[in-house]
Amino acid sequence: MNSLKRFTNVYVSMDMNKPEYQVRLDRTRAAELGISVADVAVTARSLLSGAVATRYRQGDEFYNIRVMIPEERISSRRDIEELVLNFAQGGYLRLRDVAEVHSVQFNSLRLPGLILGSVPFCAAGMVYALYLADIPMGATVLIRLLVVVAATVNEGVLLLTVVEELRGRHQITISDALVQAAQIRLRPRVMIAAAVIAGFIPLALNLEEGGDMLQPMAVAAIGGLSLGLFVALFLLPCLYLAVSRKESVLDIANPN
Repeated sequence: MNSLKRFTNVYVSMDMNKPEYQVRLDRTRAAELGISVADVAVTARSLLSGAVATRYRQGDEFYNIRVMIPEERISSRRDIEELVLNFAQGGYLRLRDVAEVHSVQFNSLRLPGLILGSVPFCAAGMVYALYLADIPMGATVLIRLLVVVAATVNEGVLLLTVVEELRGRHQITISDALVQAAQIRLRPRVMIAAAVIAGFIPLALNLEEGGDMLQPMAVAAIGGLSLGLFVALFLLPCLYLAVSRKESVLDIANPN
């Protein structure tokens, strides 16, 4: 829109660099304390987004006066966990007493960058398979490249989603979560890859007449999917572990 002359000062007001957090209420704990989900949601929303306490009149205009916590005081997950919730029925507690706060990992470019960064390795597997078979690269190979990229990205998202769920649900270390997630995803990933590779073997061997055009695509797909198993279940977890450990060191050095 900035390129159009009839628009000026076009910008996005949303700060895409701000982290996003999800609050998961422990319903059992809340019930023991006599607190409903609505009580926690309304109170937390009032603290973070503000609540209209009264209205100010200036001439014929009325302005809402919103009371909220200063934005600079909410800069980390720990700040949200330490929020003090006051309830109408009396008493107060901290948010961490009845809920868990989890960061939304894919709100930043870090994890998508890790997943997309593993794609070239799958492409390398396709090129190497063509080299071993002494087959030139053709237009059909580019079509198969899109399929391999989609499969790699999909598996990466599934794997890291399982890792985040295990870490949040069982409070285990990153290494343990990665090992368990890889074990969970190993069987379905191998079964899918084996079925697809088996289907491409007749085309790769060029057993039927007229298969010359499809042979490069089949050979490239076999190479890309084979290396994709290693990328999804070994390389990507290693990259995730390295990045997570680096962030943990930074969090310790700068707790705020």
